[in-house]
Amino acid sequence: MDKEEPQSDKKIAELLGAKQNALGILGRPMPGGFIQYDAPDLMTAVALAADFKAGGHYKYFRGQRDASWQVVSSFVRANDADRTKAVTDFGAFYSFARGAPHLVPYLQNDDALIATAQHHGLALTNFIDFTRSPEVAGWFASDGASTEDKGAIFLVDREAEGAFDAYSGPVRFIHLDVPNLWRLQAQEGLFLEAPGKFDHIWPLDRIVFPHIASHSSIPRRNIYPDKKSALELALDQYSVMRRRRAGFDDLLEHIHAAGGLLIELSDDDNTTEEDALVVPPAWIAGPNERWKDIDVDSSGPVLAEPLLNSIAALTEVIEKRRGCTDLVTVSAGDDEKLQNLIDRVWGGMRPHPYSADHIARCIIATINLQRAFHNVNLSNGLEQRRIAETLLGPTTEIEMSTSGENAARAFVNLQDLWLALKQDVRDKWGPVFDPHGDWLDSILGEDWQRPGRNFDGQQLVELFVVQIIPWQVATYRDPVAFSAFHVLTLGRA
Repeated sequence: MDKEEPQSDKKIAELLGAKQNALGILGRPMPGGFIQYDAPDLMTAVALAADFKAGGHYKYFRGQRDASWQVVSSFVRANDADRTKAVTDFGAFYSFARGAPHLVPYLQNDDALIATAQHHGLALTNFIDFTRSPEVAGWFASDGASTEDKGAIFLVDREAEGAFDAYSGPVRFIHLDVPNLWRLQAQEGLFLEAPGKFDHIWPLDRIVFPHIASHSSIPRRNIYPDKKSALELALDQYSVMRRRRAGFDDLLEHIHAAGGLLIELSDDDNTTEEDALVVPPAWIAGPNERWKDIDVDSSGPVLAEPLLNSIAALTEVIEKRRGCTDLVTVSAGDDEKLQNLIDRVWGGMRPHPYSADHIARCIIATINLQRAFHNVNLSNGLEQRRIAETLLGPTTEIEMSTSGENAARAFVNLQDLWLALKQDVRDKWGPVFDPHGDWLDSILGEDWQRPGRNFDGQQLVELFVVQIIPWQVATYRDPVAFSAFHVLTLGRA
């Protein structure tokens, strides 16, 4: 009887699951039950992962700068104290988003909320980041790496995904398309939800390589976009609200510790759907800008300050650059503050259905305010009021609450505020505008919780465009309320 030829290492590896590849790198079966491919450097590791993807062998990837780290979620890695904090942090974010459906309408399911918290570091979660892109995985495998360690690109094949799907516990891949979550889109991301270790279900194959001089050629801004989407502006508002709440709670604790008496007062919540502003169809769905559809690289045309006073010139530029994150470049020699103000107006208004004329007039109004505030102490309320009365005539300072308990303030012309009221509300107070009439005390005092009953939404938009947004931006309020339809209350400051 003929003696069988001993099987080669390559054949044994293939029988145990190693995949053939154009680079000829042999996979090695490892004691943990996975296959390891050893690449000489990052570039080869990425090329190997790309070859595996093209051949249909592996479909998802994860890069880690230290191959010895287990693939587990941030929540699993945390200690008990950090886990307790994570539950509190996520609970606060959950309450904010669920209480602000018109601010973030695309964050009304749990997976989208967790994904957003994960990508923006709002709370530790049980989601583990993966990507469909070998190049992106290579970027994460090399970012911040030390030459003392070895990096790894972890690999997910169809068998692994099937094993997780068949497992009786809560381990699953989650494919999400969250509007305006640019980090997820830029990273071609998806998630593995794993509330514990999962090696016993299916250990992941991996490509391991030493960290030498080479790094990923992908710019950091293509992984973590340096421009803010509409969602990130909403998250800014949430962060400001949380800081203010924490500061207020610290103050209350200090007062209580000092023996002070705290009395809690609250208004009766008798508001109804009629009290809210009627949101036009164009505003209901909220912004939805795709990362790959937005031009984040081109610079806007250079405009000298005189052209920034031309509605026609600005409108033409706005219509051409509606899909760009940069609108214009202020010509050299002009104030850097001017560029920052224009960028802020553009970033806040662009995602919303404002017309080009709206945005142009808002930019011009903001520039005029910026000139008026030159060398003025903006923390001085009397100075702000003086400038408001000089520029706007008879004014009042209003305070608006928006979703997430954020408050915004602005000076507005009294007659323009009157014209923003519904016609039947104005008729109730008489046919002639009275800057000192009882309507001010009633609508901005007693009835401040019911803007929808009193104000016409489209007229309020006009007031936002020419006065409210410019005032907030020029006085450096953080954050800015950019949409009239986010207003929940409106009263005297």
